[in-house]
Amino acid sequence: MSGPIRARWGGLRLSNIRGITIMRSLLIREFHQGRSLLAFSALLGILVPAGYVALSHTSPYRLYAVGQSELAAIFGKLILLLPLVVALFAGAGLFAAERDRGTLPVLFALPFSRRRIWLAKALAGLALTGTGAAIIVGLSVLLLPQAARAFPVAAFLPDLCLGLIFVFSVALFASTVSGSAIAAMVVALLLGGLLVLGMGFVWMGLAGPLLGYHPLLDLALWGLAFAAALLCASALVVSRGELLQSRRRHLLAFPALLAGLLVSVFLVSAVARWATRYQRDRVEVVLPLHATPGSPVLMLSTQADPVPLERGADTKGWSRRATGRETNEVGNSSRGPLYRSAYYVAIDLHSGRELFTLRQPASPDPQGVACSKDGRFAAVTTVPGSITWGQPEELYPRPSRLHVYDLQRGTRLFAGTPETAGVKVEHIDSWPQWSGSGRYLAFHASSRSIEGRNPGSLWIMHPDGTGLRDLHIWAPYPFLHRPWVWSPTEDVLYAYDDEEQLCRVPIDGQKPEVVWSLNDPAVRKTYVLALEPSPDGRWLALALSREIAGDPEGIIRITTVHAIPTSGGQGRAIATFTPHPIHPSRICNTQLAWVAEGRSLFILAGFFDGDNSHLLRWHPGESISEPTDTKLTYPARLVAIPESAEALVYPGDGDHAPLLLNEDGGLRPVLSAEFAREHSWFIGFDDTGRILTRGWRNDRPAVFASDLHTGRSQQLYP
Repeated sequence: MSGPIRARWGGLRLSNIRGITIMRSLLIREFHQGRSLLAFSALLGILVPAGYVALSHTSPYRLYAVGQSELAAIFGKLILLLPLVVALFAGAGLFAAERDRGTLPVLFALPFSRRRIWLAKALAGLALTGTGAAIIVGLSVLLLPQAARAFPVAAFLPDLCLGLIFVFSVALFASTVSGSAIAAMVVALLLGGLLVLGMGFVWMGLAGPLLGYHPLLDLALWGLAFAAALLCASALVVSRGELLQSRRRHLLAFPALLAGLLVSVFLVSAVARWATRYQRDRVEVVLPLHATPGSPVLMLSTQADPVPLERGADTKGWSRRATGRETNEVGNSSRGPLYRSAYYVAIDLHSGRELFTLRQPASPDPQGVACSKDGRFAAVTTVPGSITWGQPEELYPRPSRLHVYDLQRGTRLFAGTPETAGVKVEHIDSWPQWSGSGRYLAFHASSRSIEGRNPGSLWIMHPDGTGLRDLHIWAPYPFLHRPWVWSPTEDVLYAYDDEEQLCRVPIDGQKPEVVWSLNDPAVRKTYVLALEPSPDGRWLALALSREIAGDPEGIIRITTVHAIPTSGGQGRAIATFTPHPIHPSRICNTQLAWVAEGRSLFILAGFFDGDNSHLLRWHPGESISEPTDTKLTYPARLVAIPESAEALVYPGDGDHAPLLLNEDGGLRPVLSAEFAREHSWFIGFDDTGRILTRGWRNDRPAVFASDLHTGRSQQLYP
C-alpha cells in the first residue's frame, strides 16, 4: 500500500476513534447531568406505594366508597403514567438546558458534526428515560405488588414503551425550538396535547384503529408513527438552525414537522390498507348477496379479521380473538379495521376462485350488487367514505358510486358516478339489475341537473357507462321492494309506478305503456311484495299489499296476487289473503315461483311467525289459484329451480327437510333436516342446478354447493 493511501486510511481510522470517544463522552456527560432525574424517578417509585398505604387507611366515606381492589387498580394505572413525566423532563432539557447554561456554542464548537451531537444527546436522553421508567415501575411493583395483581401492569409495558418514545420525541422537538427549559416543557405539553387530541379524533371520530387490540395500544402506535416526524424535524433544526438562536429554527421546525406528520399519516394509511387487505383465510363473516338464477357467479360481502389476538383491560397477556359465531355478532365495529371496511367478492361457482375483490369504503351495510345471468358482467354500488378505513361521511349513507366489471376478461369497465349531458346521478336507490341479454344495466336513482333535483326515476346504461338514459318513471320504495323487473325474453322493463299501474317501459325513451292498473279508490297505500315474469315472457305475477283504513285507530292490510298478461289482456286477481287475526296491520310475506317454463305458478304466503301459511298453485287460463295438498306451518323460502319443472321449498327454521314441489303440486323431501340445519342460509342455484347454501366449517362461515338428490356438498368459499 502506497504512502498517501496509507495516510488516508490512517486519518479515517483516527477520525472514527475520535468520534466514538466524543460520543461516549457526551453520553457520560448527559448521564452525569441526569443524576437528579434518576433520583427523582426513585423518589416517585417510593411515593406511589406510600400514597397507596396512606389512602388505604383513609375513611371510605372520604374515598367515595372506593374498595381496596379498585384503589390498587388506580395505582397500577398511575405506575404506567408517571414514567411519561420522566420522558418529558429528559427530552425538554437536552438542548434548552444547554441554552440556559450558555454552553450551547461550546457544544457545537466540538470537532463533531451537529447530526452526531444530536444523535448522542437523543440516545442519552432515551437511555435516561428508559432507566427512569424502569426505576419507577420496578420500585413500585416491588413495594406494591397488589397494584400489579389488580391491574395487568406487565401486559401494558409495550404501550408504555411506545408512549415514552412519543413523549420524549415531543419534548426533544420542543427543546430545539424553545428558548429555555421551562418554555420547552410548556411547548411540549401544548404540542403533545394537540397531537393526542388529533389521534383521539382519528381513533374515535373517524374509527381508524391501526390494529384493533386495545385503545391504549392503538393510540400508542399512532404516537410512534408521529414520533418519527418529530425526531426528524428536531434533527433538521439542530443541524441547520444556526446555533438555535435565530428565527431560522422556527422557519425550519414547524414546516418540517407539518410535512413529516403528513408523510406519517400517508404511510400509516398505506400500511393500514395493506395490513387490512383481503385475506381469504381470515374471513369470518360471509353475507351471500346475489345469486342470479342459473348464473355461474356468486356475489358475496365478506369481512375478515386480520388481528388473531386481543387483549382485555383486566387480563394479562393476549388471548385468541373470538369468532363471529362464538360471540353471536356480525360485523362488530369495535373488533378491528376490516369490520369497518369489508369487501365485495365475486367467485366462480365451478372453481371457487375469486373473479374480483372490491373494498367497501366504510359501508356499514352491504349495498347493491348484480351479476348478469351468463356470468360475464358484475355491478356493485358503494357509498363515499372519509378515509381508507374510516366511517362513511354520512350517518346513513346512500350509494352514489357504481362499479362494473367484465368478469371474463378481468377488467373494470366503469367506476364512478353515472352522468350524462349535465345530469348527474346523486343517489342510487335500488339494487341494479341486468337485462337478460346482459347489454343493459338498470337502476333506480335520484339525479341533479342545472334545473334542479329529480327525486328519482329508472335509469339504464351500457356496461361501460355509455348510453346512460333516464326512463322518466318513478317506482315507489325501490330499495325496500322490487317494483320493476326485466322481461326474460326481450330488453324491456316492467315497472309498477307511483300511480298504481303496471307499465311496459321501452328502453329507447318512448312513452311507457300501461299494461294494468289497480283502480281501487279504497286503497290508501300499496306495497309491491313480488313481481315475477314467467320464463316465456307471457305473464306477470304481481303480489300487492293494499293498505285500507279500518277503525279510526287501525290499519288493515290485504294481500292479493294478480296474474297479468304482457300482451295487454285483462289481468285477474288469482289469490287473496286476509289480514292477520290479531295484528291486521301486519304485511303478509308472499313469494312467487314460476315452473315448467311458465305452465304453473306457485304462491307461498304466510306471516312471519309461521302461522296461516298457504301454498297455492295456479295454471294460466284458470280464474283462481288452487291450494295444494300440503299446508306449511313453518317459515320457508320458495324458489324456482332454473330450467326445471320443479320448485324448492327451503325451511327457515332448520328443523324440517327441504322439499321439492313439482308442477302438479306434489311435495317430496330431497334432503334431511340435518342438511337444512347445517346449511342454514339458502342462497340460490348455479347453472348446473346445484343448490347454494351458507353453512359452517370449523366454526367459520362457508359457502357450499350441493347436489339436490345426493346431498353431496362441496365447499366453495373461503
